[in-house]
Amino acid sequence: MVERINRFAVADRSLAGVEYEYWLAFDEARAVEVWLQIGALGEVAASGSQFAGAVAALRRLNHPAIPAILDFGEIEVEVAVEAEADAAGGPADGVVADAVVADVGYAVLEPVEGESLAALLMRGALTEAEVFAALTEVADALKLLHEVELVHGHLSAYSVLLTERGVVLIDVVASLALENASGAVLTPAADIYALAWLVCVALAGVETVEAEFGVGFDTGSSPEDEYASGVLTAELVERRRAWARRNLVAVFGIEAGLAELLVAALGESGGRPTAAAVAGALRVRGVVEEEAVAVGAEAAEVGAEAVAVGVETAAVGAAVAMEEVAAEDVAVAEEVAVAEESAVAEEEVIEAEVAGAAGAVISGGAESASAVQAQTAGAVGGAAVATLAVGAELGVGAYPETKPPSGPAKHRRPKSALYVAVGIVVLIAVAVIWGLSARKPTNSASPATSVGPSSATASPGTSAGASSAPAAVASPSPSAAASTVAASSSASAVAGSGPSTSPGVLATAPSSPSQALQQVQQAVSQAQAAGQIPSQAQGPLNRAIGTLQQEISSGSSVQQGVTQLRQALNSPGLSQTLVAQINSLIQYLAGSSGS
Repeated sequence: MVERINRFAVADRSLAGVEYEYWLAFDEARAVEVWLQIGALGEVAASGSQFAGAVAALRRLNHPAIPAILDFGEIEVEVAVEAEADAAGGPADGVVADAVVADVGYAVLEPVEGESLAALLMRGALTEAEVFAALTEVADALKLLHEVELVHGHLSAYSVLLTERGVVLIDVVASLALENASGAVLTPAADIYALAWLVCVALAGVETVEAEFGVGFDTGSSPEDEYASGVLTAELVERRRAWARRNLVAVFGIEAGLAELLVAALGESGGRPTAAAVAGALRVRGVVEEEAVAVGAEAAEVGAEAVAVGVETAAVGAAVAMEEVAAEDVAVAEEVAVAEESAVAEEEVIEAEVAGAAGAVISGGAESASAVQAQTAGAVGGAAVATLAVGAELGVGAYPETKPPSGPAKHRRPKSALYVAVGIVVLIAVAVIWGLSARKPTNSASPATSVGPSSATASPGTSAGASSAPAAVASPSPSAAASTVAASSSASAVAGSGPSTSPGVLATAPSSPSQALQQVQQAVSQAQAAGQIPSQAQGPLNRAIGTLQQEISSGSSVQQGVTQLRQALNSPGLSQTLVAQINSLIQYLAGSSGS
């Protein structure tokens, strides 16, 4: 039975940067913001009953990496069908015939605020320790699914969100439902291949992988995935495995045991290890990285303490030296004062003798005066010699006004010791700084605050979508941005060869650059599912879309992204219908305020 989801106020935009299609919505019955995940990919659409089976299986599990499923149901969606051959037996003109209405299942999920692993890898925003921690959580979640005989089947970097609470696999329910709808029989080996390739991409970097293989880093989740059969060829699978065997140990320094597991995981399905084995090896590697970081932090702390001790020691030494200098200066000052007092006493004695001699001259006559003068001269000479001797001994002159000379050489030794102490402190500081710089990891990045994957921006006058979605967006308003899927379905026209799970997105002129970029992404996804994009064009298209997402999110010029998109459309082998469709949307991308 088809249920029109009238209780949801659906925003006029969906989430970008994730594997499946998600719509931001407001559940008016519960008065909460939610995600609506539509069960369609390429030409395959899962029904409500198939969603019911997947939901029942997942609700038995309790793991933080599996989001809570609040509800599920079924809606009517217009699905495009491929044109049949004409009467002459040749291909019909055009790619798409009349659209038909199909019953497509959906799930209502609890919103999760975070950023996809794909976006973080393309930005190079994770350290090696953070990468291994995240992939270990993914391996643990896969281990739980495999224990109850469930297979994700479509694992990719776009399936993984990194949040404050840890890793979340946001598309498990849709993957299980679509697996049932397609009739595919996948084994846990498919998930192991996808996980091993994620480890290789994270170690080497997106640009290195795409340059090496000439295709997008996320091309095909596994050789067993029927959606990847056209691009993940046997030749590409073998090239990936040979590359891993050459580089994991020699270039990236992975332990031999973990490298052997990853190489085996990229081989034949029968020889792939279990999720438990991969999780254990990744966890050991993560512990090694954490210990290395801890050792570096401890060394930095020890170095800082050594610097502090050195500075304190130098300060104490300087204080002691200054005290010694001050004490010796006081001693010199006391010696000078004693010398001055002795000189004053000698002068008083001389003056008294001179005065006595003068009296004798007056009273005793010339002879007596001459004798007295002789005695006085001798006394004066003796006093002068004595005074000069005292001054020489103390290092000062015979008169109190004379400035005392500099102290002996021993007075300057504490100052030299101070200079030596300061030099030692400088050498310690230089050694510690050099040691810290040598321990600094080369692939660090402050995990940025987790930000949501960019979502298409609402048209002017329309309320934003759920603020707790992966992208940072405002809450949808039921009165302004809300619209039912049924109303949207009646206004949409279908382009491309796959089902349109977002009614009206490709047929209606976009009202903003963000909405235009969303339609470009949908057109590329549908064309890839239909096998209309050659492998050599996938990488340039992904990079152009990533550049446009960053430019539109920051409000800057989209000139670089548009240029990359035009160059990607010149790749040989692209469907002319896809080229024409994206060219018609470029003018709306160029309408950005920053262009």
